[in-house]
Amino acid sequence: MMGCTSGGILIFGALCLSSAAGTVLVQCDALTLRGCPGGLSCAKQDEQRAQCVNCSAEQFAHDCPYLWDRNLTTAAEAVCGQACLGQRGSQCVSIACDAPKSL
Repeated sequence: MMGCTSGGILIFGALCLSSAAGTVLVQCDALTLRGCPGGLSCAKQDEQRAQCVNCSAEQFAHDCPYLWDRNLTTAAEAVCGQACLGQRGSQCVSIACDAPKSL
């Protein structure tokens, strides 16, 4: 499996901790769309990358505008049967967010 998306830190090859507090990113198999723990669905970003997403209305609405790139959002909308209604206004989505640096 490939590395983490959305600026996460790779842990044990498939689990990622996101910079967003408490969000755990879990990758799944892009070919079979399997490998997600219970309660999550596999959204295929491209031919080689897929990520488990939470399709509950509340979590979907929180994650889609801030944590997902365009490809993942489109895939998650299809697999979850929901539309992302949020605006991509987060600075971390429009530009890459780096760890704070000492000035």
